[in-house]
Amino acid sequence: MKRIFNIVFLLFIVNLTVNSQIIFEDSFEDDSLNLNHWNVTWWTPHGQLPEGLAPEIVNSPVRYGKHAVKIKAQYNWNGISDYSRTELTANRNDNGNHHTFFYPGKEYWIGFSVYMPKNWLPDYKAEELLFQLHGNEGDRSPSLGLYVNGEDWYWYIRWGKTLNSPDIDGEKNMWQDKYKKGVWVDFVIHAKWSYSDDGYGFLEIWKDGQSLFTHNGPNCYNDDLKIRGPQTGIYKWNWANGRGFEIAKREAFFDEYRVGEEKSTYNDVAPRNK
Repeated sequence: MKRIFNIVFLLFIVNLTVNSQIIFEDSFEDDSLNLNHWNVTWWTPHGQLPEGLAPEIVNSPVRYGKHAVKIKAQYNWNGISDYSRTELTANRNDNGNHHTFFYPGKEYWIGFSVYMPKNWLPDYKAEELLFQLHGNEGDRSPSLGLYVNGEDWYWYIRWGKTLNSPDIDGEKNMWQDKYKKGVWVDFVIHAKWSYSDDGYGFLEIWKDGQSLFTHNGPNCYNDDLKIRGPQTGIYKWNWANGRGFEIAKREAFFDEYRVGEEKSTYNDVAPRNK
């Protein structure tokens, strides 16, 4: 009996140790969006809106389990012509914080799934973001983003070493390809964040289990508040800045979101198989 107890206790400790490395997780299995997990951002150039198109928990399409989240954005919603994004920003499990979520010099894993519906039409005049990582200072583009442009999507990185500055020291398009509609696509990100060429920073991303690229070098900004939690949804900035666009309404679906720290592995954050 004592041996069985010891085995059970050991398994509990091992499981607790592994789980302690997962700093965010949501498979959207609640009946409504868990607002302890996410901050919802509805934005115009004038600032955060008090409300906008609400994210919806849906039962189809679903990557795993019974639910996923549907994100909608729309130009000229409710008479607000410069409404340009509906996004979810993750809060850490341990402290509920989304501003100081990632720390430069530390290693992380991120996994999520995205579904672009069959009725998604290409916009050749205006790009959009489905995923981004931001610093906390200055009006600048994200340090890491999954962009959609026409019939393609691509991963792009930027970095800057000057403390709390909007200046960008470098940027690079890491991968680009045609996107697929009507199917779930899984991404896994593994990175050690670094804002300078110190020999420690790296970034590697997989799509549906296949490696897309590995980048060795700087990959983030140097901000006092470090790096915000992952932002997921639809951000179409041409709706707000008066430039041209072809599509005035968007929706996309997301599921199987996890973030792990250094002792996590690919399998800890990768979207699960049915």
